[in-house]
Amino acid sequence: MTITIRTRLTVWYASLVMTILILLGLEVIFSAHWGLRQVDQELRSGADGVIAFVKHKFDTKDVDTRNEELREHSALLPRGKMFRVSTPDGTVIYQPKTMTIVPPIATHSDTLRGSDINIENRSYRTINRFAPVGPTGFLVQVAVDQTEYQELLTGLIWILIASVPIAGLLAACTGNWMSKRVLAPIDQITKSTNSIGAKSLSRRLPILGTDDELDQLTATINRMLDRIAISYERIEQFTGDASHELRRPLP
Repeated sequence: MTITIRTRLTVWYASLVMTILILLGLEVIFSAHWGLRQVDQELRSGADGVIAFVKHKFDTKDVDTRNEELREHSALLPRGKMFRVSTPDGTVIYQPKTMTIVPPIATHSDTLRGSDINIENRSYRTINRFAPVGPTGFLVQVAVDQTEYQELLTGLIWILIASVPIAGLLAACTGNWMSKRVLAPIDQITKSTNSIGAKSLSRRLPILGTDDELDQLTATINRMLDRIAISYERIEQFTGDASHELRRPLP
């Protein structure tokens, strides 16, 4: 099956547009996903701050105002951040009301542990750490509601999925229209060249004066027609001379 240049140009143009759109969309999605992961650094910083505060209270033996100051510390956290301080046996020392929806995750390791939790169609990112402070130590859990960010990321993915075929279709239509306009002069040159026969070798293709590739093609065809016309004239002259000589009587 023969695939025309017009079809190939259309396919190439649509493929190029779709590829660029996919690459750009993936870059945006990965950037948004990376931004979501960056929240771990903020949570880690928040956990370190709470641990430092609790440690300071024990070092100064000032534990009577601990809960009140933890409440004040909670108010100073960035928007959406919340934390819980509890004992290893699960007794909650302090947590704001917004933190009650996030279940505690026990850990007795000093290593930070992060996890994603989905509760009632809400998405939370939480980091847990054991603070070896006091006689038994404390469990510190810091969390943030990431529902809006997750919805944004999901929306970006669906936009990419929906936009790629639409963009491909629009690009194909545009590429087809553009290739038709670009190849129209070539079609005209082809038709004009085919209309020139042995009895119309004096005709020449019009040169538009744009000095582009089409003008160069037209000039090349005209020079070829000049050579054909000269050769044809010589053949006619030779044929005429030969016929004349053949008609002459023998001496």
